[in-house]
Amino acid sequence: MRSLLPLAAGLLLFGSLIMCTSVGSGPGGDAGAPLAEGGIDSAAGEGGASDAAAPHDGAIGDAVAQADQAAGDGPDATGACNSPCANGATCTGGICLGCTGPTVIPADASGDPNASGFASSVAVSGSTLLVGAPGGGGGTGAAYVFTQSGSAWTHTATLSPPAGVTYFGISGAISGSVAMVGAMQGGSQAVFVYEQTGTTWTPGPVLTPAADAGGGTGPKLALDGNTAVVAWPLSTVVYVGSGSAWTAQGTLAPAETPPYLYGSAVQAVAVSGDTAIVGFSGNNPAPSYYSWADVFVRTGTTWAEQASLAPPTLNMSEEYLGSVGISNGMAVITSKYPQNGYVYFRSGTAWTSPNDAGGASFAPPHEPDPAVASPGAVLAGSTLFGLTSAGWQSFELPLVDAGVLEYGASVARSGSTAVIGAAGGGVSAGAVLVYSCSP
Repeated sequence: MRSLLPLAAGLLLFGSLIMCTSVGSGPGGDAGAPLAEGGIDSAAGEGGASDAAAPHDGAIGDAVAQADQAAGDGPDATGACNSPCANGATCTGGICLGCTGPTVIPADASGDPNASGFASSVAVSGSTLLVGAPGGGGGTGAAYVFTQSGSAWTHTATLSPPAGVTYFGISGAISGSVAMVGAMQGGSQAVFVYEQTGTTWTPGPVLTPAADAGGGTGPKLALDGNTAVVAWPLSTVVYVGSGSAWTAQGTLAPAETPPYLYGSAVQAVAVSGDTAIVGFSGNNPAPSYYSWADVFVRTGTTWAEQASLAPPTLNMSEEYLGSVGISNGMAVITSKYPQNGYVYFRSGTAWTSPNDAGGASFAPPHEPDPAVASPGAVLAGSTLFGLTSAGWQSFELPLVDAGVLEYGASVARSGSTAVIGAAGGGVSAGAVLVYSCSP
């Protein structure tokens, strides 16, 4: 996350500040990286579970959203861009890389004078933004819906929990007309489902684990169309449905556990159509942490592990997992300590990385940074990485002073829209920054 000293900038600012910084991809860079399945495969290539209006959406703090890449943003080996760059981006190594913005949404735009924890989770689907505030709503938590019109985002609904619920909004996801909000209920974790009709969000079923160890502050979750992945304390479950009918379809569990693993836990989940990724962290023993992620695919209604991905330094006191992302044949794993990003591409049923011999694909400059994957790009905290013909290059999203301490506490992507949640401090309850980005 990035800290920002006070700047002479107002709230609700929409600008076009472009500060493009190109960096190498680190040891064993991604130059000439093979893009599987004809490059980054299309949204339809992941199966029929995607929401037609806003495919591969939704994000939550540590968990990840998926996004669609605008036409013409793909890498070109000649170094030229396929079309004029939009969103204030510049042509860099065959892709358009950059963002305009931000539009700043402060906590008080929610209409809640006590929106404590505002932007602890953010999720976006098309022109709809979901912002969680687990300390809002009088202390039980709340989630706020904002709708875009032009460059403005207006508060249109507040989702409030029933009695006995706490930490409501600690996690959240949205895809099309469905929103999910994570919380604690009676000492156990729960996910509350809402469906939109017009401007009204109607409460639906409440998802709870079949077995719960208790504790924690809420589940990790991801949503894409009619498929949701929820990481409970003792299991990671796939749910499918719509409206008031959501049922468990399967459980995602590693095929094998290294014999030296203990204390492992699911740190992040993401889903894109018929593909899901689950990120774990464990110790070997402490303080020698390591991380890995498993990719699962759905055939019909059955989920099976397709690959287990791990940093090349798995057994060398490497990283503690930060987040995972999946988007159309590209998987991303980020670590917190130190800050590294590993990218894998799918070819058939195999997942490989140009960096398997050692080294990270890219290194986020700020820590700890949640990340969100989109075709050919990764938003890690407040840094956008794009896969160019010369490897991964970076763009630092411009920030403004919103009276907050840290930027990048949560992130989300949907199409060209990028969202950064900013943690509050002092009298500030937090803020959300919205950008238009390529790729």
